[in-house]
Amino acid sequence: MKKEAVNIVWLKRDLRLTDHAPLHFASIQRIPVVLLYILDTHVLNDAHYDARHWQFVRDSLVDVGRRLKLSNNCINVLQGDTVEILKTIAERYTVVNLLSYQETGLSVTYEIDKSIYKGLKNSKIVWQEFQYNGVARGIKNRENWVQNWYGFMHSELNNFEINSVKTIKLDLPQFDSTYFRNLKIDENFQRGGESRALELLKEFIATRSRNYMQHISKPEQSRTSCSRLSAHIAWGNVSLRQVYQAAYNAKALGNKKNLNAFLSRLRWHDHFIQKFEQEVEMEFVPQNKAYAGISWAKNEAYISAWENGQTGIPMVDACMRCLRQTGYLNFRMRAMLVSFFCHAMLQNWRDGITFLARQFTDFEPGIHYPQFQMQSSVTGINTIRIYNPVKQGKEHDPKGFFVRKWVPELQDFPNDVIHEPWKMNAMERVLYGISTTYPSPVLDFEQSLKIARKELWAAKNSTDVKKAAKEVLAKHTISNRKTQ
Repeated sequence: MKKEAVNIVWLKRDLRLTDHAPLHFASIQRIPVVLLYILDTHVLNDAHYDARHWQFVRDSLVDVGRRLKLSNNCINVLQGDTVEILKTIAERYTVVNLLSYQETGLSVTYEIDKSIYKGLKNSKIVWQEFQYNGVARGIKNRENWVQNWYGFMHSELNNFEINSVKTIKLDLPQFDSTYFRNLKIDENFQRGGESRALELLKEFIATRSRNYMQHISKPEQSRTSCSRLSAHIAWGNVSLRQVYQAAYNAKALGNKKNLNAFLSRLRWHDHFIQKFEQEVEMEFVPQNKAYAGISWAKNEAYISAWENGQTGIPMVDACMRCLRQTGYLNFRMRAMLVSFFCHAMLQNWRDGITFLARQFTDFEPGIHYPQFQMQSSVTGINTIRIYNPVKQGKEHDPKGFFVRKWVPELQDFPNDVIHEPWKMNAMERVLYGISTTYPSPVLDFEQSLKIARKELWAAKNSTDVKKAAKEVLAKHTISNRKTQ
C-alpha cells in the first residue's frame, strides 16, 4: 500500500500561526501537513525548565489548536523521544520535508537535532530550517550584522491563509501528552498564547509604552509599563519582526522616544542570542576562557538563602520572592540578583544559572547565558557591573512599596530604614512596636563587594584575560551601524 506524502511542520519555540516561515512554505505545497509539537522527555526533565514554562507552552498550544479548528485543521501534541516520534511518523507516511525554525538552544536540544540529522542522512527526507528572527547561523564575525538585522526586521511577514493548509491528525496513543493533560494551572504566572501576545502588543503601543523609559528600572511599575512580551517572544507566540514593525509604524503617531528605546532593545535581544549561537559552549564555560581557572568556594548556606529570599537584604529577597511566585522581574533587578550572587556572595556563576532559568517564564537560553556571564563579570570585555542592593532599593523603590509587598515581615519598618532594617536597634524597634521574624543579613555585603571589586579588576587586567578578550571581541564587535 502506497504511503501518503506529507510535510511535517515541527513547532519548537514558534507557537503561533502568523509570520511563520515553515507554515508559509507548507501552505504553498500541494501535500498535507503534519503540524507537530513534541514535548521531548529529555527537555521536560532538563534542569533549566519548570512547570511554569510548560504551562505557558500548553496555553500557547491550546490557543493554536482553537484557532486551527475554525478552519478544520489540527495540531498534534505528542510526548516522548523526538527521534522515535519522527521515526514512527516516517514509517506511516512518506515524509517529503521536515520544516522547522533554526533553534539557538541548550545542549539537550542540540543533541536531539544532531540525532535527527544522523537519522536523516540516508533518507530522502529534506530537513529545511528557516532563520529565526534576526539571528544568523554560520557566521564567524559581526560584519554587516546590524544592517542585515534591520533588513530582516523591515522585510515582509510570512503570513498565509490557514485555509490553504490541510493538516493530518495522527493516531499515536503511545506518545500521548499526559504531562500537559495533567498539568495544574497556576494563575500567578503569565499565561501564554498568540491571542494574548497580540493583545498585549496592541495595548503596550497604544498606552503603556508612554511610561516605558520612566519606569523601566523600577521593580513594581515596570510590571505594567514594560511590554510584558518577553515570554511571548521567547516561546514564539509572536515574532520579533511582528513586534518591531508594530512599534516602528506606531512612531508616526508620536511617543517616539519611548518606542525608539523599545526598538533598540529588540535588537539587543537578538544581539545576545547571536552571541550564544556563535558560542554555544557558553552553557558550560565562561565566554572568556581565561576565567575558567578561577576557583570559587561554594557556600551552600548562602546559595539557599539567595534562592529562598532569605538573605536579610530586603531588595534581594523581595526580587527573588517576586520572581519565584510570578515568573517575572525587570531587567535591572535580574542583573542585581546575579551580581549579588556572584559579587557579594562570591559564588560561581554556574551554581546559580539553572536555578534562575527555572524561575523566568521568559527563559531564553541565548539571552540567559550571555547575560548571566556578563553580569557575573566573566566575559572580560564588558564593564564590571557591581550592584549595591541597598542603593538600588533607595533609587527604585524609595518608599519601600515593592519591598513591603514581597517581604511582609518588614511591613512596620519606617521608610528611612526599610532597605537597611539592621540599622534599627532593639530599643528603637520597641519604641516603634516592631517585632519581626525577618533574618539578619547573611553577610556583610559591602565588605564582600570590596573584595569582589579588587579581585575582578585584577583578573580583568591580567594578561590571559586580555588576550582571550581580543578573541571574544573579534567574534562579536559590531562593525557597522544603521539607524532605525
